[in-house]
Amino acid sequence: MNNEDPIFPEDKDYLLANDTDLHAWGIDMFAYIKQDIIGNEPVWSIYAAEGSIIGNAPNKDMAEEFVRHNDMKVVTLH
Repeated sequence: MNNEDPIFPEDKDYLLANDTDLHAWGIDMFAYIKQDIIGNEPVWSIYAAEGSIIGNAPNKDMAEEFVRHNDMKVVTLH
């Protein structure tokens, strides 16, 4: 039997969740990122768990680093 926590796996620095999960877990602890287009340019947008945009980055690595630098957990939504 695997005793690893399915929500917070120790070997990962990201989570898979939906916005309802994020709100229930504490909106100040999580940010999610997704690729957007701004002015015909691809960017990675960073959103607070409640849905407000808190920043943009030119690539996914920088978006993830921004989130971690602000003591939040990176969450990927699909």
